[in-house]
Amino acid sequence: MITLIIAIIGAITGILALIIQYIDYKKTNVKLKVKLENKKSFYTTGDKIYKCKYFGVVSIKISNCSALPITIDEAEIKYKNKHTHYFNEKKKINKKHIYDDNSYTELNLYEQPQLPLRIDCYDTVFLSFIFPFFDEYVNNEFEFFLKTPRKDYKWKIKLNEFESIFDEK
Repeated sequence: MITLIIAIIGAITGILALIIQYIDYKKTNVKLKVKLENKKSFYTTGDKIYKCKYFGVVSIKISNCSALPITIDEAEIKYKNKHTHYFNEKKKINKKHIYDDNSYTELNLYEQPQLPLRIDCYDTVFLSFIFPFFDEYVNNEFEFFLKTPRKDYKWKIKLNEFESIFDEK
């Protein structure tokens, strides 16, 4: 009788230990929640030092939903097997919409990230990735990649022209 009670207690505690380990395992899984910020994502003309006409701006909100910090090592865009990697140089782009001679609006973008970028656990960052040589991507749906040591993330995106943000609907 005593051995049966001890066996039942052992089985219950063993099952509870497995449940607790599973919960800890799920907490440590890599979980990024990424949301495209439409009002700050567009294509436009950019810095004249590059031999291209258009620059793509992908502005996103990234939330780390895991119990461990995550490092973003690389960001890139891809269309028809053409890869364009994000590099850490700060780029100047046209983000001013002129209404008339006396009034204009300038869009404030998020910070341009320096990769690798570490995001602490349960933290959120707002970033604007600026890609020169965007000419082939204009008016086409492309894939946006974020690469971490544990997992690669991919989203399909299509950017609109900068001026379309100010069009009245």
